[in-house]
Amino acid sequence: MYRRCAVFLLFLLAAIGGQAQSSITAAVMAEVEVEDVSFQRVRDLTGATWWEAAIEVRVSPRTGAVGKFADRVRVGFNLAQQSPGDPADLRFYRASVTAAALETGRSVFRFYLPPPVVARDRITGDARFWTVDLSVDGKAQPISREQVAAGFSSAAAVANFRQQLDERAAINDGILLPRHLLPSGVLPGADPAVIRPEAVQERR
Repeated sequence: MYRRCAVFLLFLLAAIGGQAQSSITAAVMAEVEVEDVSFQRVRDLTGATWWEAAIEVRVSPRTGAVGKFADRVRVGFNLAQQSPGDPADLRFYRASVTAAALETGRSVFRFYLPPPVVARDRITGDARFWTVDLSVDGKAQPISREQVAAGFSSAAAVANFRQQLDERAAINDGILLPRHLLPSGVLPGADPAVIRPEAVQERR
C-alpha cells in the first residue's frame, strides 16, 4: 500500500511539474502584436479583381531559445461590408488561420473576398467596420488599437458589431478566404505556413 501511495505521489508531482513547466514556457515565448491592417483591390492573373485584407503581426523576442518563437498564433479577421443599395444593410464575414509557430520578425496574413462579391457589392479598396482577433498558444491577447477599425464610434459600437457578427456571419462562412485557400496560382506570393485541419483524417 505504501508503495502505491509513493507511486501516486511521484505521478502527482510529475503532473504538477509538467503544468508548471508549460506555464513557464508560455510566459517566455515571443510576444505577438498586430502591427498594421491594410486593404486593397488586387488583380489576379486572369484580370479578375479580388479584395484583400492584410494583417501584419510583429513577433518580438524574449530571452532564451524559446523566446524567439511563438506557438499556435491564431489570426482571425471579422468584417462587415455595406450594401451599395442600402448602407444600413451590412453583410458580415469572418475567417481565421493558425500558424503552428512564428519566428521573431514580421509576418503578414491575408484574407480575400472573391471577384463576384467585389463586383456585386461594388467594394472599394477600404473597409469601415472590422476587427482582428489574436491568440497565442490558445490564449487571447489583449486588444490593441490596431485590432479595431477607426470607423467605430465607441466601445458599445464594437460590442454591437461582435454581437451582429455572431448572429449573422454564419450564412457567409467560407466566402472570405485566407490566402492558402485561394485557387492555385491565382495570386503570387505566400503567407506563413498554417495548420491544415483537413489534413487530419477523421477518427471513427
